[in-house]
Amino acid sequence: DERDNPFVIETYARVLYRKGERAQSFVVYRQLVDLLDAQWSAAPDSVTVDLWFVDAYWKTGTLHMDRREWSRAAFEISRALVGGLAWEPLAEDQALSYLTKAYFELGRSEEARYYAERALRRNPRNTYARQYLDRLPREPKER
Repeated sequence: DERDNPFVIETYARVLYRKGERAQSFVVYRQLVDLLDAQWSAAPDSVTVDLWFVDAYWKTGTLHMDRREWSRAAFEISRALVGGLAWEPLAEDQALSYLTKAYFELGRSEEARYYAERALRRNPRNTYARQYLDRLPREPKER
């Protein structure tokens, strides 16, 4: 009855995600994020983050990671971080690690290094971020 109610859509997407039905969950989360973006379309050159739905950005980002859609993954995970995911230390650690991987896969070494170093400052034992940092070209020495 409430197909455009973002709270109903999020609940449905979350249930699918937790049941392991990631492909269907992706479709529903994308519908939700697109709906949220459409609500703020009056500001076309800005990025919106609806603070009620930070987890939706996070889950959408992880589902883009599954699909190897690195640019979209980085965008959605970044929105989750900006929106308050950083209040959860384990989630922030994972988000920084995923951003490292996404930018590494995009060939954007500078951004990958930034997120890897940030992840390792938070958690020096983060082997996920370390594996990508170790594979990045060394930074040129200053003259």
